[in-house]
Amino acid sequence: MRTKLPTMASLERALAIVFALERFPDGLSASRLSSETETSLSTLYRYIAVLTAHEIIHYDRRLARYQLGNRLLSLASKIPAQRELVKCALPHMQLLSREIGETVIITQVTGYEAICLERVESDTVVRLSFEKGAVLPLHAGASARVLMAYLSDEELEAVVQHAGLDRYTENTITDAAQLRELLRQVREQGHAISDEEYDRGVTAIAVPIFDPEGRAIAGLSVPGPRFRLDERKSAWVLQKLKEVSQKITASLSANTKQDLERGGRLV
Repeated sequence: MRTKLPTMASLERALAIVFALERFPDGLSASRLSSETETSLSTLYRYIAVLTAHEIIHYDRRLARYQLGNRLLSLASKIPAQRELVKCALPHMQLLSREIGETVIITQVTGYEAICLERVESDTVVRLSFEKGAVLPLHAGASARVLMAYLSDEELEAVVQHAGLDRYTENTITDAAQLRELLRQVREQGHAISDEEYDRGVTAIAVPIFDPEGRAIAGLSVPGPRFRLDERKSAWVLQKLKEVSQKITASLSANTKQDLERGGRLV
């Protein structure tokens, strides 16, 4: 039996639903999703039935909202560049977490936000937990801002216009001019530090990860309780983060060289 292929219009409609939920990670009600995608409720429910069956989206009964589904995490983990990055970074992240006693995460830009690709939690009693796949605003907190600092001017403007500069705490930077100056400092210093910008009581320290060609492709960060990441420990953690970032870049370079050598032998 031949499988019936979806029409281009059907694909675009399904993608519109997924992209709408990407913009609203906390989820949307059916009526709001209908409005965001300019789709009638009767038509929307037909698409929802297919997307939920394949776990692309799911329905949170507690919140009465539709959200992105876990299948997308599985798909994302199959992206070659991300898989290679996590493979190279994870051993170094595990060693670093044990040494400093804090959670270590790796982030990357996705659309107008940042996503947690991988995390290693510490064994301390008071610790911060970031789930893989967690989405963060680019402008609030060092873990994401270290990525924003290396966007082009056009990309930066698109983030400001489409995602906005929402306030999460009294320390969140919501002024575009102030943010641009801070991003300039991040690029100049090679790191970002935030204090209660996204979550109260949380300090974060982050550095960029560069690929072998020198492009910033991810962020490596340590978010932790403010009382534990004091000025002295933060300076030590920052130094460790920079060392680990260099090691990850070296691992990526070595793997690229091995791939080229293997490819050369096959020719």
